[in-house]
Amino acid sequence: MKNKKMLRIRISGIVIAILVLLLVIYGCFVQIRENLENEMQKTLRDVAAQNVIAVEKEVTDKYYLLQGVSREITELPDKPKQVLTNLQAFVDVYGFKRIGIVYPNGVAYTTDGYIQNIAFRDFVKQGLSGKSMITDALEDAIGDTPERINVISVPIYAKDSSGVIGVLFATYRTEQFQTSLNVESFDGLGYSYIIQKDGNIIVASEEAPLHGQTNSFTNIMAYDEGNPQALEKMITDVQTGKSGTVHYQYYGARDAYYTPLTIMDGDVEWYIITAVPSQVLKNRLEPVMKIVIALLIFIVAVAALSIFLYIYSYRKAQKELLRLAYEDPITKGDNFVCFKEKLARKNMVSGYLIAMDLNEFKIINNTCGVSTGDEALRRMWEIFQEGISSEELVSRVNADRFILFLSEDTKENIEKRILQFSVEISALSEELNVPRIHPSFGIYHLTNVETIENAYSHAIQAKHLVKGLRDRILAFYDEVDSEQVIQNRKMEDAFDDAIKEQQFEVWYQPKYSVDGSSVVGAEALVRWRTPEGSYLSPGKFIPLFEKNGMISTLDEYVFTEVCRQQKEWETTGRRMIPVSVNISRASLYYANIVERYQNILKEFELDPTYVQLEITESATIDNSNISRLISDFHDAGFWLLLDDFGNGYSSLATLNVMHFDTLKLDKSLIDYIGDKNGETLLYYVTKLAQNLGFLVTAEGVETEEQVAFLQEVECNDIQGYYFSKPLPLSDYEKLLSASGAS
Repeated sequence: MKNKKMLRIRISGIVIAILVLLLVIYGCFVQIRENLENEMQKTLRDVAAQNVIAVEKEVTDKYYLLQGVSREITELPDKPKQVLTNLQAFVDVYGFKRIGIVYPNGVAYTTDGYIQNIAFRDFVKQGLSGKSMITDALEDAIGDTPERINVISVPIYAKDSSGVIGVLFATYRTEQFQTSLNVESFDGLGYSYIIQKDGNIIVASEEAPLHGQTNSFTNIMAYDEGNPQALEKMITDVQTGKSGTVHYQYYGARDAYYTPLTIMDGDVEWYIITAVPSQVLKNRLEPVMKIVIALLIFIVAVAALSIFLYIYSYRKAQKELLRLAYEDPITKGDNFVCFKEKLARKNMVSGYLIAMDLNEFKIINNTCGVSTGDEALRRMWEIFQEGISSEELVSRVNADRFILFLSEDTKENIEKRILQFSVEISALSEELNVPRIHPSFGIYHLTNVETIENAYSHAIQAKHLVKGLRDRILAFYDEVDSEQVIQNRKMEDAFDDAIKEQQFEVWYQPKYSVDGSSVVGAEALVRWRTPEGSYLSPGKFIPLFEKNGMISTLDEYVFTEVCRQQKEWETTGRRMIPVSVNISRASLYYANIVERYQNILKEFELDPTYVQLEITESATIDNSNISRLISDFHDAGFWLLLDDFGNGYSSLATLNVMHFDTLKLDKSLIDYIGDKNGETLLYYVTKLAQNLGFLVTAEGVETEEQVAFLQEVECNDIQGYYFSKPLPLSDYEKLLSASGAS
């Protein structure tokens, strides 16, 4: 019943999706229409712009010609026949109807042989007053044949520039403008007018429906009742010199673009109107409409087929979805979601919930590759799967974390089975040729009152008791110190205030020259003095802060305090010796870690030589970017110490890759002194490091025998309780004064 309901819902979803798709297609059609309309408007503007250029060039060329000729005529002859004969060549070349000279009395002499008084013409009056102009279309007053003409006129000045002595004019037929307007557009359906501001047509292109002496505004307004309102904005724009578009009716719907035409240096303003029948847009939309209709038919057909195929494949797809939802991608077994659902269906029967992960699993991925790491996880799942009954469960949670449910009654049986799992898992190291695989198990006895999430959380808390230990692999939840959990929470809650109130104190453990004669440096250590005045052991809060990420803030705090103290000593004239500061593995994962520490140094204007950085050997194994970080720290001027060398996965070969400045031998190596083989190992490690350019510091030195051996192998300096335990600031300053370091 539920599946049928889901099927109906999904089919409804498909139908809705199809409707949405149809709406999208319609929206696309509307968008296409708008784009075509915009394109038509752009083409109208482009055609009008071409007409403007053509007409302005037509008039400007003739105007500049007349200006040039007028400058050559510096006096008017009594008989201008010779001058007019010379001007006839311009008439022929430029296509004028005639060129003429008007004397101050208004009598005009023309190249076509007419002598006539035209003093009544405005261009004559304007010319004699010193102004050039081009006339609107007017009837030719010279000769016997009436004809629409335009006249360009310029004044003729006396040679001594004493004033205007006449007017030079050129007459050309208005219809000559038509040639400039015959720019083909919109498949020959577009046309243009040149009009005066009052709407009178000066000239029209051949395709225009209006020609001759007529007013475009009057004709268009009289054609349709809706036109006056449509053209009102156009008339206003024309009167104010603006451009724009208009839609109107004149033997069909039409669209037009109007723009001013400024000639004769702005003295004359005409307008060009470029129009096109709206049918052009419809013609362009027809093929698009055919495609859209065909697409709609296709979509409906595809939709019907899709619904059929969906119903057909639904059951098969459901099975595949369930597999993907409950299958772990690496082991191909149950994932954590599936584990929880299966365990919930058991109604919390008696048994134990076990949380497991591996110590330093990153080492396998970093050194052997992710594919090898994944293979190790698959083999572990197979080990668990083969070792459980049909009533028990196992799954991978994430990364290298596994969860198991084992239906045992006693702790002894659980321990035996887990130890057997551990033996088989550890054997994978040799089988897969990877670093030693060391699991940790946390065990929680399941009760009916616990949710699975809470039970798993308790198992994880138990696992933390043995995490990182080499001599123990499992712990039960009842071993968890609830008081310690509460204490940890209190320390976490108090951390921010402790930083602000400087409750964390920097102590100094001196480093001595190998002969013990002088203090050559120190390591900065941190102590937490509570408001009550007591000290918390670093062994309590450092591991906690490393787990919860607060250690990075504490690292920067200690570094800042050391820089502040070193600057104070420098200011007071004390001889400076280096102090090294520990930087945790968590801090090394910050992308801008080098810049952050460098900025602190710059704040105190301190030489980085006097504030060195210690990085533990284990941190270099975890961090794949360690070589780059070391290089960046060196570029920033820092001196780097490799701390705890020998306490972990020491690799002498990596010393040649990771270019530290000082190698600090871990106490576990120093404790070899007294054993022949151990001393041999320590001797060659020291000499190898020194030959590679490292300084060597021995830490954890506690006996005279150890000091003597280190002097013999020429170790560079020594740190340990034999010379001094960690000291608070005041005691450290006294030590420096007593040893001559001040």
